Amino acid sequence: MSFLAKVSPIHLLRRAFTRVINIESIPAFDKYDHLSNMESKDLFQFEPFSDEDHIAFPREQPGKDYDLNWSLANEWFTVWGNAYRNPDRSLLMSHLKCVRDKCGNAFCKRTYVSDCDVPSLTSDFEELSDEVKEFLSKVPNLYVEDAAVCSGRLLETRIRSVTNDPATALLLKNMLHRMPLRHPQTPHPLSLIVARGLSRPFTAIGEDLHSRSLTVLVGGEVSPRLILRSLATATAQVFDAERGRVEMAAGESNTPPIKGPISKCILPCCTCIAASGDVKLAFGAAAKTAITALAAENRLFCDGDTVLSRDGVSRVFAGVCCDGEKLEKLGKLGKLGKPGEGEMVLNQKVYRAVEGDNLLVMPNEVFFVENEGEEGMLSDGKEVLDKLGKYIGNDEYAAFAMERLQNAVFRTIHGDSLEKLLK
Repeated sequence: MSFLAKVSPIHLLRRAFTRVINIESIPAFDKYDHLSNMESKDLFQFEPFSDEDHIAFPREQPGKDYDLNWSLANEWFTVWGNAYRNPDRSLLMSHLKCVRDKCGNAFCKRTYVSDCDVPSLTSDFEELSDEVKEFLSKVPNLYVEDAAVCSGRLLETRIRSVTNDPATALLLKNMLHRMPLRHPQTPHPLSLIVARGLSRPFTAIGEDLHSRSLTVLVGGEVSPRLILRSLATATAQVFDAERGRVEMAAGESNTPPIKGPISKCILPCCTCIAASGDVKLAFGAAAKTAITALAAENRLFCDGDTVLSRDGVSRVFAGVCCDGEKLEKLGKLGKLGKPGEGEMVLNQKVYRAVEGDNLLVMPNEVFFVENEGEEGMLSDGKEVLDKLGKYIGNDEYAAFAMERLQNAVFRTIHGDSLEKLLK
């Protein structure tokens, strides 16, 4: 190509368009397929009949798994179209309604309701569950992910997520821990059901009558951040229930049972890995500013919801949420270890799975990232306990964390010092 051709306005515009996609110019794909808004109401429009199909039974194919359909029926779903169990990334990427660049990255734009405007419903859970499942029984595609929250010995909790949105399904696939697939009807203590397109937004947590699992219901256009926060809340409830109840001695029969001992708890902090391999915990919202840079350098273990146990440090989610624009500037967008395989950028956010061990050793340093006040080491035990209580919000869990982190050094630092201390 000649120099004049390279600098021509048409070539420069084409090059700018293919290299940079402005999120503001991407149309919002907020319409979800449902029987109520589809032109054809034919129940069998997703059944590809042919002469061969009449002599082949069962007609199983991607989206047609009879064991999965029966297990969903036991949980009160009716599979109207296709139901995909743990679909691979390529299938989910192909189902996305989005704009793509030449590297295969999918830029998706959705309109979500503000978190403060989404009610957390606490009553009539059975009616809400029936409403959500009835809605999802009239969609062409269901995406089912059988995975886990947390990972490691005595920590993992099996979960089944069901949604009609491929973007939400891909997000959850990257955020949940992969597990060996068992029979579709294997019990799971946790469930997450997300019904995109439902007329009203809400979240609710309760026990499902049919699956007998603690279930997070999400209706309408609830943000991914609130979905993950609700799921972390449900996980904490499962941990709390696992403590059980301890009966008091016979002479104290009038005293009600007390909760059993704490063996694990969820901490609202980031877990980072220094260049030396040492594990660091970082409390405080100011630590969030360094998340994308740390994730790009494979220094971030989790961006919140750290699980502290007697065996070490784990995490509720297997992935982290990064800033897509910053990743692109760092040249790290779409590099998942496979040439040409892109990533989903959902409202400028990238939900990326973090590879590596799911159980780390105890941290040797704990940072309280606060932009106010002076930096320094904390040596007073009461001051440390007060700091932990401030962030954790539960005195019992703060005392447990203090006990497990007794060999760590506690420091208060500013947000811009975190990256320097991890080098």
